[in-house]
Amino acid sequence: MSNNRNARAKTPSLPKVQKVELPERHLRLRAVLFAVLLVVGVGALVFGLVRYLSTGSGWREITAETKEENLAGEIFFYYDISGNGTAAGTEYRQVRAVYTQASVYAYRVFHATEEFAGVYNLAYLNRHVNETVTVDAALYRALEQIVAAGDRTVFRAPYYDNYKNLFFCTDNSQITDFDPLLNSEVAAYFAEIAAFVNDPNAVSLALYGDNRAGIRVSDKYLSFARANGIETFVDFFRLRNAFTVDYLAEKLTESGYVNGALSSYDGYVRNMDPRGSTFSLTMYHREGTVVDAGGTLVYDKPISVVTMRDYALDRLDSMDYYAVDENDVRHPYINSEGYCQAAIPELVGVSETKGCAEIALRMAPIYINDVFRIDNFRALTAEGIGGIVCLERTFYITDPTLTVTNLYSESGVSYRTVVVQN
Repeated sequence: MSNNRNARAKTPSLPKVQKVELPERHLRLRAVLFAVLLVVGVGALVFGLVRYLSTGSGWREITAETKEENLAGEIFFYYDISGNGTAAGTEYRQVRAVYTQASVYAYRVFHATEEFAGVYNLAYLNRHVNETVTVDAALYRALEQIVAAGDRTVFRAPYYDNYKNLFFCTDNSQITDFDPLLNSEVAAYFAEIAAFVNDPNAVSLALYGDNRAGIRVSDKYLSFARANGIETFVDFFRLRNAFTVDYLAEKLTESGYVNGALSSYDGYVRNMDPRGSTFSLTMYHREGTVVDAGGTLVYDKPISVVTMRDYALDRLDSMDYYAVDENDVRHPYINSEGYCQAAIPELVGVSETKGCAEIALRMAPIYINDVFRIDNFRALTAEGIGGIVCLERTFYITDPTLTVTNLYSESGVSYRTVVVQN
């Protein structure tokens, strides 16, 4: 299924949403005017700028110009073509060239199941378990972050294979083949998998410096894997676009192209613009089957933002979500036993110093949990990660420099903000 991830149409939509009801498989959106704010990246990234998408200078969407596979449709890049000492057309082509090359490479290097000539990627690593191999530097840096965070979600690859198939189902009769909640055989299979993916002695990452790495797999796990057709032991899954957005931001910055912002459909934002331009991000909150656009996070500096949520907002989310009914949604936050688990409907992490991947790695054990503990979330501020969580229509903000405005108030429903002091 991984190789077909880009098979679906992924043309980004730009809904202006105030309230969303979830009575059906796909969400119905209630449109409302957000003044001059234009929603970018499937209802996520919002630019408070009016020079958007001009034919010459000004804010323009940059797309990868290539026939090679990339993450087009999953990642959105907007850049302010300001001339920069050159003609606007020339600058546009230069930025596009850097973005295109980086997009193709990122697609390849973080791919868990497909190898590419000349790229020693995650799939290559998976094909050489219990060996020490040299991988591409971008992948090695990602593995370093994973190991440093003590993350073991990447070893849940056998679960992810099932969920990738489940998310591509089109009706409930199909999902029983993949859903452990609806199929006792799948549940029993997941129980067997859990004994391996949660055991550091059964599967682990080994890093040796100089881009040399290996996946260490026990003989017992290898035997189980062969008997069950398991070929992927490490899969970034929901983290893949986090590492991708970070890599794209790194390459654009290295080339001097910082007057722009990247976002992904699945909740990752990297604003690189250092000029004080105003940006904003819609803060959604789900209560039952209703989702409010409860407020707007406004910022004017380079930051990284990670949003985790247990519900779909846009048609692109069909790659990562499946609604069994209005109260029962399968999502990409999978716990150690192989079941969807989210402590709260949504959680937002923000940092001026960390990339999206590092934020996501630190947020994961807080969000993929049976209960949300705000003290654990607030403790991330010591690591330079602030955040926002909405509880009972109150946005609790752990970093006083963050501002949530445009609070929703209508028909007896209203939102407020509270700064949580350390």
